Amino acid sequence: MRGLGVALAAALSFVATGAFATDDFPPVIQNKLSLPKAPDCTLCHNNEQGGLGTVTTPVGSWFYGNGLRAYNESTLTFLISKSEMTGQDSDGDGVSDVTELRQGTDPNVPNLADGGLGQAETPLTLQTGCAIGGRAAPKAGTLFAFVAISWSARKRRRARRQTERSVRG
Repeated sequence: MRGLGVALAAALSFVATGAFATDDFPPVIQNKLSLPKAPDCTLCHNNEQGGLGTVTTPVGSWFYGNGLRAYNESTLTFLISKSEMTGQDSDGDGVSDVTELRQGTDPNVPNLADGGLGQAETPLTLQTGCAIGGRAAPKAGTLFAFVAISWSARKRRRARRQTERSVRG
């Protein structure tokens, strides 16, 4: 039974890590690229809250395909530099993702004004992070601590009950 509790806690911590958009990432991108505001979570996710399987945009797919995982800010910083050095152009319009972010346009949508072949885009509305419109996900460590404390309290209650039974009987 003890092994099951530890396995459950570990599984829940992994689920929590990938379950929501990483609220730390937009400010990291903002700081690294000196943007006036942090980009919206839909830069990488198909919605504001994130969730398993929501990294489906061209930019998000590139970051994920290059090894980025939730809450790994050092890898994000490295990949932003790599994207800038290589001129990564996720929407194929001839303008790099970093340039589009700095111009305030969406690097997931081809820009006709810059020679792209897709639809003309409107400027990207920069927000202030992934928690807009929803609650930010707890860090995996927070969930793990909650599960571990709950499991420990349950174990202590069981031991106390067994002691009470042996005293009575």
